[in-house]
Amino acid sequence: MFLFFNKQCPNETEIEYFRAAISRGDITWHAGPMNMQPENMNEILFQMSLNISFELDKKFNIQRSFPTLSQRDVPGQCAYFFCSMSLIYKYEYSYVT
Repeated sequence: MFLFFNKQCPNETEIEYFRAAISRGDITWHAGPMNMQPENMNEILFQMSLNISFELDKKFNIQRSFPTLSQRDVPGQCAYFFCSMSLIYKYEYSYVT
């Protein structure tokens, strides 16, 4: 059985509910916007990916004490990831998990 979802843009009330959930901390994100696989990215794409979380933090006025890039779903850290440490330092991450 397939479930079909009504695909429509949220109305103003739904957007406010979403923003309130972010303000309460019910919705959050880590410093990497997705399960990143840097070995499949060039430096520009890697940097742009990191920018997503920082831009969201700015937009919602979120101050992180320990910005953390989560790589938990990646079975091992690739060589490229470690070569990208200069970008990770640039963004002042506290941890990579």
